[in-house]
Amino acid sequence: LELLGYACVVVREKKRTSFKLKDVLVEIDEYPGAKPYLEIEGSEANVISTLKKLNHPLEKTSMKSATQVLKLYGLDSKKLIF
Repeated sequence: LELLGYACVVVREKKRTSFKLKDVLVEIDEYPGAKPYLEIEGSEANVISTLKKLNHPLEKTSMKSATQVLKLYGLDSKKLIF
């Protein structure tokens, strides 16, 4: 890509463990220097249903992006390498 004139602006490594149950994708993401966090993707109804199955209260969830989560740890989200 660099030969085509592209410049690398972000190097971000993560480990991801993915699970799928019907129409819901549940992923555990791990970044260097941050605690693992859970992402649940699907329709709003399916996400809420999954949170209930996991016994996790809706009021303790967020819609933060990975970059926003990493900022909570004071990490530079543009360069994270294990």
